[in-house]
Amino acid sequence: SYAQTMRLSRRLFVASVVVCAVLGACSDDKPSSSAGNATVAQQPSSSSASEATSAVQVPGDVDCAALKDALANLSINWQVVIGLTNSPSAEWAQIPIGSVDQFGDELAVVTAGLGNDADAAAALSYMSGANDIVVRGLGGDETAQGELTNYLGTDITANVGKQLPISIAYQNAGCE
Repeated sequence: SYAQTMRLSRRLFVASVVVCAVLGACSDDKPSSSAGNATVAQQPSSSSASEATSAVQVPGDVDCAALKDALANLSINWQVVIGLTNSPSAEWAQIPIGSVDQFGDELAVVTAGLGNDADAAAALSYMSGANDIVVRGLGGDETAQGELTNYLGTDITANVGKQLPISIAYQNAGCE
């Protein structure tokens, strides 16, 4: 209904503002190395491999332009996916925000670029599980709304927070 769509739009707007604030807080204004050397993530002082939070990436190994574009769209579409729990799946294709039908493609691009970071990979895998349900809902599965609601749970902050490890991995990849 129109009222549900408006509530969803307001929630998505607020969530997008939060994501932008988080992404802005995670970025720095330092210029990248002019020599084009790899940006190395700082490793913990302990030698325990289980404490390492991200892998070393060489910027040349990542298509930063494609990754940046996919990540921007992924951020918007993740907010839409979270909001889909408030609308019957029959209405999902008409949601005027984002492009949830492209969410899987965006996940593939971001996973290819950042999937070697364990925390980002876990968040992307979680999002992929949600995307599987969304695809079924877009295909006419009337049970998709309930399944998505169960999958995502009720903690919207935790779901929005899934973007943080992806943003950190993007920063560690040397993309700006």
